[in-house]
Amino acid sequence: MNKLLLDTNIYIDYYRTDKFTEFFEKTSDSTIYVSAVVVMELLSGVFTKSTIAPIDNLWNLARMSKKLSVPLWSDYVEAGRLLAKLQSQKGYEIKKTLGLTNDVLIALSARRIGAMVITQNRKDFEAIQSVKDFKLKIVSQPSA
Repeated sequence: MNKLLLDTNIYIDYYRTDKFTEFFEKTSDSTIYVSAVVVMELLSGVFTKSTIAPIDNLWNLARMSKKLSVPLWSDYVEAGRLLAKLQSQKGYEIKKTLGLTNDVLIALSARRIGAMVITQNRKDFEAIQSVKDFKLKIVSQPSA
């Protein structure tokens, strides 16, 4: 059984447009893990009970089913090292690497649990993958 960890942009498109409904239906033979970092990113953009409720349901279900992936302290240490590598090897500016912190934590958490990151964010995740190996699948936004 495949383990998947979905990036924030997949959930945003799903909640806003249902465009990834078919994708979720096709993953019935996979186990979807939810990143605590993704939950944080999702919650940072919602302000009403009706928009908060689905995210609360998502993380509660993941927590109860033991499918919630929370970064360890060692993930934070390694994230700092990877961000430094992206600066020195890829020429990223410090401002850009600060924006990558969450993506690095998502990638490291997925690697640790043996899951594949599913994202639409090709540029950043491929840059991270160039300095640290992890399973990655880039999906395009489904057509309307």
